[in-house]
Amino acid sequence: MITKRSANERGHMKWSWLEAFHSFSFASYFDPKWMGFHKLRVINDDFIDGGRGFDTHPHRNMEIVSFIIDGGLEHKDTMGNHYTINPGEIQVMSAGTGIEHSEYNPYPDKKTHSLQIWIEPNIEDITPSYQSYKYTEKINELTLLASGHDKSVAKIHQDADIYVGKYENYQGALSISKNHAYWLHCYKGSGQLNSEHFKEGDGFAIESEGKMNLEVTSVLEFLLFKLG
Repeated sequence: MITKRSANERGHMKWSWLEAFHSFSFASYFDPKWMGFHKLRVINDDFIDGGRGFDTHPHRNMEIVSFIIDGGLEHKDTMGNHYTINPGEIQVMSAGTGIEHSEYNPYPDKKTHSLQIWIEPNIEDITPSYQSYKYTEKINELTLLASGHDKSVAKIHQDADIYVGKYENYQGALSISKNHAYWLHCYKGSGQLNSEHFKEGDGFAIESEGKMNLEVTSVLEFLLFKLG
């Protein structure tokens, strides 16, 4: 079963320095049909003005992943971590028993486009931790970024995997397992998944499917979440 979540159906918020689109219910945006998908709780598509960002605030018992599309994010937290991630990197913060952090666009003259992702952990009240992970994106195949079991990439405390896909001039299968649920979020380009057209900002909930037919209409970039 495939359910499309169109970009223009998402929640939308615009402040003086931030424009955000919410795939799932978040903050003042509430849609009882879209409270999350399995253990995937938040996908926020954020556009952050230069030199602005999220002031120090707390989290607890959540896996918080930041993925950079354009620009960068400067991370600071109460564990003493201070790092700027750029395209080709992700960061994972396991909030555990509690942590406070800030996230800022460090580039005064450049907008940052990032995805903020929350995944519910499979174990609560762990010691908080922070990781950044640099990756080399493959073409026309999935690249693993974070995992609950593969120690070669960033660690998340959940039975889940996060992949990035970059596909060019491609028509073929996107191999998945019927035993898992998947969420696909497109952040650049356009294509077709089976017979369903999609573009930047669109998402798909995928369940009980063993193979998907993917056709690229313009250079396509997306995140794929393998859940459960």
